[in-house]
Amino acid sequence: MEITIRPHLIIFHRPYEWYRLERQLKIEHGASISLSRDRCRRELGFTVRLYHERKDTYRKVTAGEIRPDAKYRLVQPLLEQIHLDFWDTALQTFFVLKYLNQDVA
Repeated sequence: MEITIRPHLIIFHRPYEWYRLERQLKIEHGASISLSRDRCRRELGFTVRLYHERKDTYRKVTAGEIRPDAKYRLVQPLLEQIHLDFWDTALQTFFVLKYLNQDVA
């Protein structure tokens, strides 16, 4: 898993990892846990935020592109992340120990 843990914040760099965990939370807490921000905050201690970022990278220009005189072209891929904003460090610690501290087979 590629996850960053900071005080009051957990970042899933690969959204599919969050979606897999979200399915598990829906089974344990009911399907409406992901629909209601208030319920998620009240029962689990966090809110879910979808985060998008553009990252400037350059790549070589291939034959047949619009500007054949340019050697490199600016490409801005969209990086999608899921941020969990926690309101209590104790609840964040509990969440990490229960859901993220699993043995990888």
